[in-house]
Amino acid sequence: MALASAEAWAAPPPPAEGAPRAAAEAPRPPPAEPPRRTTDELVVLYLNSAVYGLGTGSFIGALEGRQRFPDFNLAGLAVAGLGVGGVALADGMGVLRYGMPEAIVSGMALGLGEGLTWSLWQQAVASEGNAWSTGTAAAVMWGTTTLGAVAGGVAGAYGLATPGRAGYVASTGLWSSAVFGLTASWIGNGGYGTDDRPGAIVAAVGLNLGAATGVLTASEVSPSIARVRFLDLGGIAGGLVGGLGAVLTAGQWAERGGGDVGVSMANLRAVGGVSALGSAVGLGVAWWATSGMAPDRGPAARAAGAVAVHPWWTPLPGGGASLGLMGQL
Repeated sequence: MALASAEAWAAPPPPAEGAPRAAAEAPRPPPAEPPRRTTDELVVLYLNSAVYGLGTGSFIGALEGRQRFPDFNLAGLAVAGLGVGGVALADGMGVLRYGMPEAIVSGMALGLGEGLTWSLWQQAVASEGNAWSTGTAAAVMWGTTTLGAVAGGVAGAYGLATPGRAGYVASTGLWSSAVFGLTASWIGNGGYGTDDRPGAIVAAVGLNLGAATGVLTASEVSPSIARVRFLDLGGIAGGLVGGLGAVLTAGQWAERGGGDVGVSMANLRAVGGVSALGSAVGLGVAWWATSGMAPDRGPAARAAGAVAVHPWWTPLPGGGASLGLMGQL
């Protein structure tokens, strides 16, 4: 009897009505669903799916030796329709999470660049009769594009990319390839040669080094997709200005090279090289001009920075109540 009384005395009193529950007894919120894709990246994925389908038709036509546009692009139109329909189905099922469509598109762009640059390199170094056929080159470019899309989709599915990070990686790779490759093609030929090897190998290596640099710095920079678009516009504008300047001075380039004013490999290489330098300047200016834009570290980071607070109250002995706020900062 005494033991029972002691246990009853030692037991904690039941919580007053309205008091906050212990953390262990609090109901657990349902798991949060992955954040959905944005409209911008979905539209870009639709467009690239259609282009990929048409490219697939060209690939099939090249393998079969077809030359007429209607013949080989009937298959391309069919694949384009399937691609667009697949994107719509995946989006309707909620598969496309935030950053995943842009990651797929960026993977496709890098994959296409990979296949194109190495195909150009093979054509430049191959002896006559050993160069890849049109069908082989098309197969390489189609295969690398497809692998790039798959790799981008995997990265996006695991939440490793935001739209800005994915676009940033693609831009660092593609712009590195274009700027360094065109510059090497011009300088490596003394401005007027016809050797394609310097530009091709530098473009191929530059693509991979640029993409790797983008991957390593994407988390730190975390640009918004808007900033990536402005960077690309800066590179395009700089290239156009540089190329226009080179065209206007084409007479001087041709005179120094001992050629005539007009379309020639010497003039084209000069225009390409100066355009590459203009793009580099444009990218630098755009980077500086957009340095104040807010980064995009993803919905999870934004949610983590939110303040979750809710009120509570507890009745007091003898009447009245104690009011307060609970939450995490």
